[in-house]
Amino acid sequence: MDKTLQEAARLHASGEVGDSDMLRTALRAGIRAEDAVNQFNIDIDAIEGTRYDSNNSGGSFWLNDADWHALADGGWFVFWAKDNRPEYLDKDGRYMGQLATGAFAPLMTEDEAINSFRALTSQNPYAEGCECCGPPHNFY
Repeated sequence: MDKTLQEAARLHASGEVGDSDMLRTALRAGIRAEDAVNQFNIDIDAIEGTRYDSNNSGGSFWLNDADWHALADGGWFVFWAKDNRPEYLDKDGRYMGQLATGAFAPLMTEDEAINSFRALTSQNPYAEGCECCGPPHNFY
């Protein structure tokens, strides 16, 4: 761990550095958001950012496993199915075949999150989906 990160962790543990600043420092140091949340006891619910929800539109979900991993590697906090929907899991630990159910782009505005999502997944964040199910991607 580099000295800047060590100092931020020390100050965060003492309450002198807030969750957002600690996460920002960890992300700059190349730590994945979900790893930083666990390693530095960051309250992800206290962080400003943009939420993404995946919707089954047109009979399927649109993100594949590589997309979810790309979001996680790109600084997003991914809501893995095995951690967030255990009561609904398939035998292989997925929710309706999906590895994850949503994600959170910490410290990003909605526009920044949409641009990041497009760059990381090659998905069209504005896809309309089908008439009955609605859009496959929701940002808020």
